Amino acid sequence: MTTRGFSGRRPSQDVARRLPPGQYQTQDFPVLSMGPTPFVDLATWRFTLSDGPKPLASWSWAEFEALPRTTWRGDIHCVTKWSKFDTAWEGVSIDDLFAAAGTAPPTAYLLAESYDGYDTNLPVADLIGGRAMIATRYAGAPLPAEHGGPARLLVPHLYFWKSAKWLKGLRFTARNEAGFWELRGPIGGHFIWRREDGGPVLLIGGGSGVVPLMAMVRHRAAVAPEIRTLLVYSARSWDELIFRDELLQREARESNFALAITATRGPRQRPSDFDRRLDRALLREILARWGQAPRHVYVCGSNAFVGSVTGDLVLEAIPAGRIRAERYGGTGA
Repeated sequence: MTTRGFSGRRPSQDVARRLPPGQYQTQDFPVLSMGPTPFVDLATWRFTLSDGPKPLASWSWAEFEALPRTTWRGDIHCVTKWSKFDTAWEGVSIDDLFAAAGTAPPTAYLLAESYDGYDTNLPVADLIGGRAMIATRYAGAPLPAEHGGPARLLVPHLYFWKSAKWLKGLRFTARNEAGFWELRGPIGGHFIWRREDGGPVLLIGGGSGVVPLMAMVRHRAAVAPEIRTLLVYSARSWDELIFRDELLQREARESNFALAITATRGPRQRPSDFDRRLDRALLREILARWGQAPRHVYVCGSNAFVGSVTGDLVLEAIPAGRIRAERYGGTGA
């Protein structure tokens, strides 16, 4: 679900230096989630640190608020392209949390788990050394429910979908387990690719719609790298490509992963890419070059993008039953 705050202007030079590629500055604080804001009762709230199913430590709200406090001020960035500068947070650092539990991380990975059923996977290295906290206050006031209160994870050096809202615990995992987006895409259980589904797999993303598809790319590489997969990515310009470096690296090293980029408002940067709108003719050209008949197709982007692309796919004789589409909606911010 998305609400207010999605408008941007051409940034000044000073602002542009602080923005990651493709981002814009917002003065609002956009609200995004995978569903309705849950009601979390402080009288029954508990935060649990666990190693798999084994609890290591647990705190009530009063006990948690008595832990050492830390503050952080800086910029935050969401994969839906907004950035907010000079935000002020207060909470319990992950380092202090582990110290209070009297434990060192038993594994290299964990899942952050939320009261609304959301979870997200993180390397422990991204959370320690003063890099993350469990935030309970924002801008000097208790964290509002719409922004994840009473407590949310704050990992400001990563895009904000990793800063899970309505946090109830951290669970160490033996391996890097997939979180909500890694398994489901943005919203809805139908937007899932599983190893047993097989391939070839065609992924088509418009703008920020590439985010859930990127989760599928990573999941496929981890569990079934033999599945032939093509990601068609349409963005306004080369500079606005999210995950650009990672995608190029994956294409170079993964023999069964192909990438087709088209920039609608900027020149192409590679001979194999395109510089026009993704229409039926371009889809036909890209699919002919790929040379595969996709068994599963996933399309994610704006309403107009999804409607146009799915219609063109059907016209290109791809059965509608093979196509799954999702209008882009963020989660976790």
